[in-house]
Amino acid sequence: MLIGTVMRGALVLYYRMRLGKVGRNFRLGLGSTILNPSQVSIGDDVYLGPGTYMTSPTSILIGDRVMFGPQVMLIGGDHDLSNTEVPLRFAPAPPSPPPIVIEDDAWIGSRVTILKGVRIGHGAVVGAASLVTRDVPPRSIAVGNPCRVVRYRSVHAPGQERHEPGG
Repeated sequence: MLIGTVMRGALVLYYRMRLGKVGRNFRLGLGSTILNPSQVSIGDDVYLGPGTYMTSPTSILIGDRVMFGPQVMLIGGDHDLSNTEVPLRFAPAPPSPPPIVIEDDAWIGSRVTILKGVRIGHGAVVGAASLVTRDVPPRSIAVGNPCRVVRYRSVHAPGQERHEPGG
């Protein structure tokens, strides 16, 4: 237990020095890997579960109070599939893929994979083992492969919030 705590602390310290931005109370589970850490910005009070894996040629932006379950993957890269003369293994990446953005208060379940250009909205929940290829709206609960919204966390859907009389 002490060895695990020391290793986790060393991992956090290593990434604190290498990440583009990292907020206070950042915690990172054992076995996590962040490739291109200078492209990654992490807010305050973020927990990334064990085995988290991130790679992207462009930005990965993670807001405040975000939590990841174990083995979450953020994959921001791609290969140019249009040129069949070049083996896929050596195909160049398309220019400037859009960033991956995870807004404040999101919860990403165990073994979720999030692909390039996806935005996870404020307060959204993504269920375990989901494959996220499109944006997830704020305050929604989304699951599956491909990931889709199954309901919203509030009583009313976004844009249809109830307004109190006189307010």
